[in-house]
Amino acid sequence: SISFFKPLFVPRYVIPSTIAQVFLIVFAIELVKNKLLQKLMAGALLLFVIGFNLWYPSRHAKKDIRSTMYEINALAGSKDIILVDSPLLLFETLYYSTNPSRVYWYNPEGETFPWYIGDILFSSKQVARELPPYPIHAFIIQKDTSFEITYNTNL
Repeated sequence: SISFFKPLFVPRYVIPSTIAQVFLIVFAIELVKNKLLQKLMAGALLLFVIGFNLWYPSRHAKKDIRSTMYEINALAGSKDIILVDSPLLLFETLYYSTNPSRVYWYNPEGETFPWYIGDILFSSKQVARELPPYPIHAFIIQKDTSFEITYNTNL
């Protein structure tokens, strides 16, 4: 529930606990003495689960970073760099990049890397605080997986 408002965990992190949760719910419903109330609770829970499974996937689709990266890989020159404006996209961008050494987290404000993403895999060498000078292009990937091409003209 907390992750719904602030991204602390992704759903795949709670998969192991769902097995125990299902058993706990079944045992809790089984402890209800009134058979009518027991069936009503089970039916209401079943309707909630079906409704949630119809609502959630369409509203929380995974971003298609692969298509964006295929396009960037085709456009990028040998010296161009790829910047992501969100640390949530960094590892996927590294995966789909043809040259992962050119991928950086664009962090001009100097924020700290969020611990819940996997900061143990993150290196401070993967941070870019400013845009590269012309003629090197920077492909900046936004959170919605769109991108823009830019560079620094201040010499």
